[in-house]
Amino acid sequence: MACHKAQVGREDRQIATLVKKLGQMADGEPAMKRLITASQAAWLKYRDAECKMRTFESSTGSAAQVYLHACFEDINAQRIRDLEERTRNP
Repeated sequence: MACHKAQVGREDRQIATLVKKLGQMADGEPAMKRLITASQAAWLKYRDAECKMRTFESSTGSAAQVYLHACFEDINAQRIRDLEERTRNP
């Protein structure tokens, strides 16, 4: 469990860095900065709800948190790829 939590923490920091970079790239465009912030907030809600839904059947088991964090890792990986692409091709 500790490994999954640590990995999710690293991914969360990487996502935050990429979101910050996108915000910096949007300097002079306050509407775009607001959209970036809103998009990230909505994505976090999606990730959390999606993973709770995916792991619902195991939510009361002893490995529930492991499954939940493994799901976070999967969804975070895709978000990182998407954000990296956006920073390369704004």
